Amino acid sequence: MSKKLYYLKADFTADYSGNKLEYGSELYKRSFNANFSNVVLENVSPISNWRRNHYRLGNDFIENLHLQEVHIKIPNQNHYAKATITEGILRNPVITESGKTGDTTLGKVKGTIYAAIEKPLPEETLEEAEVSESIVDTKSDWQKVGKTTFTNRRFGIANWISGCFSMFVWLFLALLISSFFLLGWSWLNGLLKIILIIIGIYLLFKIFGFLLKAIAGIFALLLFFLFILFLFSYLFSHSKIQDQDKKRAQTEQGDEIDEQSELTKDTTLASKDNVSCKNNPLLAVHHRRWTDFAPLKHEGNLIMSQCNYHHSRQNRESFSPIGHDMVSQFNQVYKRLIQNDKNKMQLVYQVFDSLRTAHHLDDSKFADLIVTCVQDIPYKLVIDNPSDLDGRMLEYYKENGALEHIKFGVQAPAEFMYNLKGDCDTRALFCFTVLDHFGFDTAILISSYYAHAILGLAIPSTGHHLTFNGKRYYTWETTAKGFQLGQMAPDCDNMNYWQIILTNN
Repeated sequence: MSKKLYYLKADFTADYSGNKLEYGSELYKRSFNANFSNVVLENVSPISNWRRNHYRLGNDFIENLHLQEVHIKIPNQNHYAKATITEGILRNPVITESGKTGDTTLGKVKGTIYAAIEKPLPEETLEEAEVSESIVDTKSDWQKVGKTTFTNRRFGIANWISGCFSMFVWLFLALLISSFFLLGWSWLNGLLKIILIIIGIYLLFKIFGFLLKAIAGIFALLLFFLFILFLFSYLFSHSKIQDQDKKRAQTEQGDEIDEQSELTKDTTLASKDNVSCKNNPLLAVHHRRWTDFAPLKHEGNLIMSQCNYHHSRQNRESFSPIGHDMVSQFNQVYKRLIQNDKNKMQLVYQVFDSLRTAHHLDDSKFADLIVTCVQDIPYKLVIDNPSDLDGRMLEYYKENGALEHIKFGVQAPAEFMYNLKGDCDTRALFCFTVLDHFGFDTAILISSYYAHAILGLAIPSTGHHLTFNGKRYYTWETTAKGFQLGQMAPDCDNMNYWQIILTNN
């Protein structure tokens, strides 16, 4: 019987040590691999409706966190509780590097975490600890800490030897004189040897104490330089984060202008898109702006005629695949939609081709340009009948809605370009069609186990792939920003559950 879990949202702070990707990669936070310590959760609030997929939207998160010895501040109290959290999803993490040890990066992580605990707060406080100026983690429970006095025991030994030596000398002299009167000169030679040994030991501790002081001085100097390095690193990182926030705010303010959609009439463009559409000059024009992995910024209009949209929709609605095998049926559906729409997207091909020419892009970077454009388009679930949904898809539908009553649960490429509403297979179909037009060897991969579809591309790369007819098709996730060729989300990266359903070669 599974344990009952209690879900919460909180401000997350922790130290980390580990490795992560270079900052230039959009995926660096999701690929972040680190050991967290001194984890503190504050401003805790309960979550009555756990929406895991909602917290995982986009790419700005770290997931699957299972952390022990987490210090949770009890709401409305000056106490902390120690607990273990599971199913942790850290949103919008701000990563501040403080230095490196070899290949290991050290620093701080802050963000908002959504997670589960096995016991509710504050009824079960799990060994409370009062808040003080600092909290230390020992081998026992958390302890209240005040001011700490540090004693260097190695210096203490040297000083103790030095302090006690004078007393020992007087005792030894007393013993020497007593021996001389009681035993005569015969014992003097042995006693002198003992004196020399003791003096040698004393000098050794004197020298050793001096070396300890020298080492301590060097260590203090190193700490000073490390502090200066940390200070500059923090100031640089903080400045960089502020610049990013400023750019992000500017981007959000400009979205209404630079990423807008409208219906307009243009007989010339409509005819160029499809000669048969000259009697219906309405065009859907989507002004888009996005950044690829270089990173290069791109901007252009994705245009689709209303005439082509209606033709594409009618083609999909009127088609009925043969047979009963699901994979075979979707193979027929995908082929039909691509074959029908590949000549209906001349204006879309034109904008991508002009951007390739303007930036002098090779094949790899041109593929990045196309796929990042699609990744930048907001995700929209496409379904046929809501009553067929279950599990996480039903949960997502209840929270975010969907484009409903779409036969086969997929839009054709021309439909997608008209309304920019698409989920996994709609996006994969569109990318397949565009990349095929420009001569790429491409594929579509599906997984019944994950209920997902992705793009495949046979160009030199690394990462996740499937081999088909002797060629490696590297995976490409199209539903979220930041995924490069060969990269997959951890919750769907077992290639044994994937199969290639369609290729163009």
